[in-house]
Amino acid sequence: GQREKVSSMGWFSIILLPITVLLAVWLVPERTHTGTTAAPIKWQVAVSELRYNKPLQRILLIDLLGGLSTGVVTSLYLFLVSDYLLLESHAEWMLLVYFGSGIAFVPLILKLSYKYEKHRTLAGTAIVTVVTLPLVLIVPKGDPFAALMLWVLLGVNLGAGSLLIRAITADLVDEDRLKTGEERTGLFYAFINMTQKLGIALSVGIVYVILEQGFSYQPGQENTPEAIKGLAIIFVTIPVVVSAINAVLLWYHPITRA
Repeated sequence: GQREKVSSMGWFSIILLPITVLLAVWLVPERTHTGTTAAPIKWQVAVSELRYNKPLQRILLIDLLGGLSTGVVTSLYLFLVSDYLLLESHAEWMLLVYFGSGIAFVPLILKLSYKYEKHRTLAGTAIVTVVTLPLVLIVPKGDPFAALMLWVLLGVNLGAGSLLIRAITADLVDEDRLKTGEERTGLFYAFINMTQKLGIALSVGIVYVILEQGFSYQPGQENTPEAIKGLAIIFVTIPVVVSAINAVLLWYHPITRA
């Protein structure tokens, strides 16, 4: 059942986490230390940076909304596949295809970001989500091949989001360093990690309240066709709206090569 599927995902993470950490430590060297130690950043400075740095505010909002979208998709995935698409036995393979697609598209996303700039490329992947995610509503139920093909397309934004948001943040760090002469990389990435997790946490509370109050959907139980349809609508609507907003915010991001 669904409990076993969630458990298998947990064991998958538990097994791979130490392996991937060891690979990261082994393959990614530390920067050469200059011999100087940066002074600790006071909380007043952090608040001031968050208050007055408009490009940083924009990226944090984008990341927050991206976390909200990711949280909706991940928290409802098993229920959507089982109850709406009627593909419970294929849930693990579809998830594997989804993550594999996100990794496979990374080289293409990088090439596009070099040519069209990072923020415009990320805006483009958000538009891909706006166009492709509604196809969930018309995929033939019980057809694993059609669903797998759709999940390949949905993987485009999976790899692009995490990769390019952090690359854009690095540009903000460089601009801040040029303006202030201070090294505040840790502060900027702390903000990014905070907003993503906050978005995911908010999504879980929002989604299940809407499902229960608006559609009377009960996870893991027998549900009416109307409730299951509501599940699919929420799965599609929130990420599509969020991706459309992010596409606009990213397209007009002020930090460019020029």
